[in-house]
Amino acid sequence: GLLREWAWLRSSEPLALDAIRDYWGERTGFLFAWQAFYVQALAPPAALGLCIWWRRPKGTSVDDDSAVPVFSLFSVVWAIFFVQ
Repeated sequence: GLLREWAWLRSSEPLALDAIRDYWGERTGFLFAWQAFYVQALAPPAALGLCIWWRRPKGTSVDDDSAVPVFSLFSVVWAIFFVQ
């Protein structure tokens, strides 16, 4: 059943959205589908943010990092494309 399918986190397998919808209803199924889509859409900004964070030299603050404005611009452009 649904418990066996969701008992372990398996990122390589797609979500059982039909089973979720059939078990909990249309609204909850849509919520799961939306959250799955949103998490996938957030992966590129999150990866870029982590790269910027890890490459920052020790002893410097976020205010001194020249890549932060570039990341901010990327975030704004990503949000514009995501909303449209």
